[in-house]
Amino acid sequence: MKWLGGVLLAYGIVMIALGVLAYFKDNSLMSLIGGGGIGVLVIFGAALAQNYQAVGYGIAAVGAVAALGRFIVPVLTKQQIYPAGVIAALSGLVLICLAIGHFQMKDVPPDVPSDEESATGNH
Repeated sequence: MKWLGGVLLAYGIVMIALGVLAYFKDNSLMSLIGGGGIGVLVIFGAALAQNYQAVGYGIAAVGAVAALGRFIVPVLTKQQIYPAGVIAALSGLVLICLAIGHFQMKDVPPDVPSDEESATGNH
């Protein structure tokens, strides 16, 4: 699922960039740590998903849920659009993409051994 890896990479980079932006604009060390940490976590999950899809995408989902959980409250209580609304919307979209990817994985049949593998008994 190459498309999902690209979505997660872009999301991770955006989260890191927003953390760096908040650090330099508002001198917010917490934003740098939070945005950078979530961005690195999501990128790590995307990289891990190359070999271990369930684990990698699960790690990326944890990062997106953490960001959504942190920023949905200011959106709902203060109607804050930036940065809370932007981060909440991006995190929600990433979670939707992860759900779509999950259901697409369910539609893929299990690996069927090739004729050569069947003949030699190597599965």
